[in-house]
Amino acid sequence: MNSSRGTALGVVGGCLLGTCLSLALGAASAPPVTVAPRYSVQNSGPMLLITDNGTNKLYIYENAIGASLLRNVVDLAKTGERELKSEANANVAVEASENP
Repeated sequence: MNSSRGTALGVVGGCLLGTCLSLALGAASAPPVTVAPRYSVQNSGPMLLITDNGTNKLYIYENAIGASLLRNVVDLAKTGERELKSEANANVAVEASENP
């Protein structure tokens, strides 16, 4: 009776040890999670390019003194297609004083 109890405890202990090791090794080999920023901004001379990674859109502004004019919005989900077309061709003034 005593030897069967020892055998059962050995099997249970071995299973627990195996489970713990497999979880530890599995977690160590998982790729690291990276989070991209929501917006990226690039100032390219007279143009201001803002990428919204949340909506996958590129906003193209023309820099002017005291204001930036929205010129185009491009849907980046269509990247790779033969031709990228703008969604808007607006001359919307965004006053610098409105953006804190």
